[in-house]
Amino acid sequence: MACFPLLLSEGDMDYVEYVRQISFRLLQPTTLRPAGFKALNRLARKAGLDLEMWMTVLPEDQDVMQRRLRPTLRVRRRSTFAIGAMINRGVENLGMGQVALCLGLGAGYPLFAAMAGHRDKVCIGVDSFHRRRRSRAEFLERFNRWRSPRHEFYEAGFREYLTCVHRGSIGLCTLGGTATFRERYEALSLIEPFLAENGVVLVEGTNTTDMRRAGDAFVAASPFEYGYLLDVQTPRSGHPTFGNGIQLLQRGKPKANVLPIPQVNRRAA
Repeated sequence: MACFPLLLSEGDMDYVEYVRQISFRLLQPTTLRPAGFKALNRLARKAGLDLEMWMTVLPEDQDVMQRRLRPTLRVRRRSTFAIGAMINRGVENLGMGQVALCLGLGAGYPLFAAMAGHRDKVCIGVDSFHRRRRSRAEFLERFNRWRSPRHEFYEAGFREYLTCVHRGSIGLCTLGGTATFRERYEALSLIEPFLAENGVVLVEGTNTTDMRRAGDAFVAASPFEYGYLLDVQTPRSGHPTFGNGIQLLQRGKPKANVLPIPQVNRRAA
């Protein structure tokens, strides 16, 4: 697949370089997580060492990112410090007028990773929290404590939000919470009209065959070129590198001889 040079804003390192140069100590994304790793990590945290952060080697600004994301790592999550760093870096480099959108929040980690250190950036979280009262309560307590006036939350499903509410160009979108091939494909299709050229979609849970196929089928059917900045599967869910697998998709220009889909234009209510 194509890969397009992506520099979301002026900086020391462009986004493609940043995400592709993330590396790991001790365990690699293809290495099985040893039995007892979670228990060892909990013990290490009590001693002031977070194994997940120590394992993850960022290409630059390691200390800054660790300070930003350390509070968010206390959130119940299936995601990882490495994924949080990719989210946070993407928000840092959003273009003028672009927003970060997080669809499917769990207990809030993707949105909190986006918000951390970015009080001036528009970060939007969307989740219906259907039958998940505990996650909703945990999320709202932290969101109301950590948010700025530029941070928004909508209690809705992705269909309702994207068809009735969203406005603005998306520079970064995280997608989780979809349970079937059809849901994930539909979510990607509804995101696309708002996605900026060179905008990025971070899709989690791609160890699952249907979730992976949905991303690939969307890319194949889209009228736009997409580059796979990362496409990683891990041996099992809960892996401390890339969780349950990720695809990082970057939108490019329209495919040759294919008309682009029209940009949605909604009037303010």
